Amino acid sequence: MAESTIDEVCSNLRKYYEFMQIEYEKDDEPVFSGVCEASGFDDEMMHDDINGEVEQSMLVEELADDFPLPGDLNTSKHEYIMKILRKCRQSNCSFADLASGLPAYDAKLFEAITNDDITNTQQLYQNHCAAIYNQGMNTDKGLLQIIAIGRNNKFDYLQNLVDIFDRDRVKHLKDNPDKGLQVMQWVKTGGNKHILGLQKLNVTRLAKKENESKSVIKASELVGAAIHSFGHRCCNRLLFNSLQKIDDSIPDILSYASAALDFITNLVDAQSKSLQNVCPFQFDVCMCTGAPIERKEKEQFENNDEEEDDDSDDDDTDEDETKNPDPMDKDGKFVDYIGDIQSKLDQDGKDNKLKHIKYKQDPENEKFGYREFDELFKALQKEIIPKSQSGTEHNGGNVFPFRKRFISMIDRRVSKDGSKPDDIWMYEPPKGKTGQYTSDIPQNEASLWYVSASRTCLLPAKKFDEKTAIGDTNMDKLNNVKNTGKTPAVDVNIGASFHAKGGLFTLSFHVKAADEIKCYLFWNGQMIRLMADEIEDVFPQIFNMKNQNNVDYFKSEDFKIISGNMREKLIDKEFEAFKASYNNNQQLRISNGFVWKNTEKKPAVDVNIGASFHAKGGLFTLSFHVKAADEIKCYLFWNGQMIRLIPDEIEQVFSQIFNMKNQNNADYFEAEDFKIILGNMREKLIDKEFEAFQASYN
Repeated sequence: MAESTIDEVCSNLRKYYEFMQIEYEKDDEPVFSGVCEASGFDDEMMHDDINGEVEQSMLVEELADDFPLPGDLNTSKHEYIMKILRKCRQSNCSFADLASGLPAYDAKLFEAITNDDITNTQQLYQNHCAAIYNQGMNTDKGLLQIIAIGRNNKFDYLQNLVDIFDRDRVKHLKDNPDKGLQVMQWVKTGGNKHILGLQKLNVTRLAKKENESKSVIKASELVGAAIHSFGHRCCNRLLFNSLQKIDDSIPDILSYASAALDFITNLVDAQSKSLQNVCPFQFDVCMCTGAPIERKEKEQFENNDEEEDDDSDDDDTDEDETKNPDPMDKDGKFVDYIGDIQSKLDQDGKDNKLKHIKYKQDPENEKFGYREFDELFKALQKEIIPKSQSGTEHNGGNVFPFRKRFISMIDRRVSKDGSKPDDIWMYEPPKGKTGQYTSDIPQNEASLWYVSASRTCLLPAKKFDEKTAIGDTNMDKLNNVKNTGKTPAVDVNIGASFHAKGGLFTLSFHVKAADEIKCYLFWNGQMIRLMADEIEDVFPQIFNMKNQNNVDYFKSEDFKIISGNMREKLIDKEFEAFKASYNNNQQLRISNGFVWKNTEKKPAVDVNIGASFHAKGGLFTLSFHVKAADEIKCYLFWNGQMIRLIPDEIEQVFSQIFNMKNQNNADYFEAEDFKIILGNMREKLIDKEFEAFQASYN
């Protein structure tokens, strides 16, 4: 491969400067080529300099004074500049990994994990996520190694990996509707750029198989094994083209989903404006859809062979764990595990009481929207929070549902035909002994706490038992209540990994921050992350598409509006940054080390302009702060910069930022008109407090 030229490095460094929102030309000449020319460097000398020691680099020294740096720089300035220059020698280089604060995906990332990290991760998940930990996680060191990477680097690596695999599964579905995509097939032959990069890395595997002399593995295979294990330990992946289909209305289901998302974003926005903390929290919206319809076996295209690859580090997995239970009983009859919802929420036993509210239907209002969710929420909030606390949970300014999880249950079993309104509840999950498994998000929570909480309980049994809820280590036992003496509609705790005979559809919203809102779909003991752009691909796989209303809905204006609303509000900056870190065609911009904007958007249409944004120097702002009749201040903003404007300094300041080759501008400061305007501003820009402050030291 030919080495890059000065012009090519210069072009890539321009991308970095634009990325950092800094002008690249200096004295009308590109920065890098200008430095090379001034230093007498040709292409060969440039490469020798960049290949050499940082301390001896002339290029780094020349660039150092004005080089743009991120706000969270964790290395020396000169080392960082050299890192950027070496990156700029790559063709089509991207700076997304620098913008997002995500780590470099190299061997060091994997090999930095120690057995102590594994032990700490085991303890964390045992304490926070018992429902997952009890599924054999403690012995699955490959899975723990990937979780520990995310934990140590403060990003959700495992969940991001699972989510990008599911994105590729959906893409694969479009081109190959008759065949599912297996994890190890994706790892070995797929085209995902992150995985392709990991294929080049040989890393130490902390868990080696029996009789294996070397504990070295390709990073891609380690990651693939972890994704595979996720389906065993956490929740099975949603299988497409299953034999059963949800017999319900997609328009109604998505109407609830969009309303829930409106409620969530309004809640976050309102609390943000009042300077109160509400994130993180979790809101699970469950819909009882009744008996699914059963397709004929010959209509099933995708088998469970997605789970056939057995390259996981775990050797004690029961093969039967991966089998999806039949939602129909042996005699073909549907078993309703939901039962009497109100009775279950009332709970037996004084130690099992949970707060819950049932929505009172308004005969005048047939539609249930975000305002109705908000009405239910405020009623539940009053039930949960003592009046003495006046809406706040404690003195830190945190308001419910800060670090809480709550649930809505929508019963459509009888009402989905439109004959009556749906019954709707909102409630807190049963807490058990401490609430740490289901209700209360712990401090520094395990990243999979949210999934584990949904797995632990969505709808409790009539008498909730925490030990039963966090689960037997055998998945089949959890999914089979026959011969136990239990009554399905009364005695069975329903969590996200339980099939419920296909009669419960759940959307779980993980609201970790205002710009990190995720939605996960659970049905039939399976899960997938729900992306707005994939609804039209995923829903027909699990809903009854013999219902013509469902078929027609995807062509309707209403679907465009709802999917657009969900696309706008399901924001996840970390996940976007993760995808951008390996997709070089995606450019991000950076502000103080955090992801700021995706520049695929059109500047003249999609960019919000604030005072700190440069707007390419095309916006000049005077901001008047009128705090009192004798306290009126004026601040000048231009090109992402600011200064307080004092009338007596106008001539000096304006001359620095306006074109003074314009003779009218040059002559104006001598004009009588300028003296009149200056006097008027001097008279009216009064600030007694500032004057007193100046007088205090003069």
